[in-house]
Amino acid sequence: MVRKRKKTKNLSKDTYEPPVAEYVYNTNYNLKVDISLIKHGGLGLFTMENIPKNTFIGEYIGEVKHTDEPTLSTYCLSLKSDYFIDAYDYPRCVFGMINDCRFSDYTYNCIFKIYADKAEVWSICDIDAGSEMYLNYGDEFWTYR
Repeated sequence: MVRKRKKTKNLSKDTYEPPVAEYVYNTNYNLKVDISLIKHGGLGLFTMENIPKNTFIGEYIGEVKHTDEPTLSTYCLSLKSDYFIDAYDYPRCVFGMINDCRFSDYTYNCIFKIYADKAEVWSICDIDAGSEMYLNYGDEFWTYR
């Protein structure tokens, strides 16, 4: 007895919908969002290549809002002006996935350089490929957490 193969549906190019990007990788470095090394840290950002000390890694981007505008976002970064960057909406800036390691045994390897109209992420030491990236969110961030 010869068995017949089941026919399978072929998806045409017209019906295929590519996945929506979750993150904007606005950097020249190969970075990856993955499970954080920090216990209960959720997701974190890892570099897949070496990043030298004192290197510009990328700009923290999102919707620029006036400080009078209310927000419930935890992805906000105050600028040196009456504005802040809200990176909550998807696709989210990949740098919003960098964790603060203040309550862990890890050490900071990045900093924010904050200006009146933008914020940048810079390395403060050599960061080896495969390492998670960490930033100091500042004391104010943790006041109401």
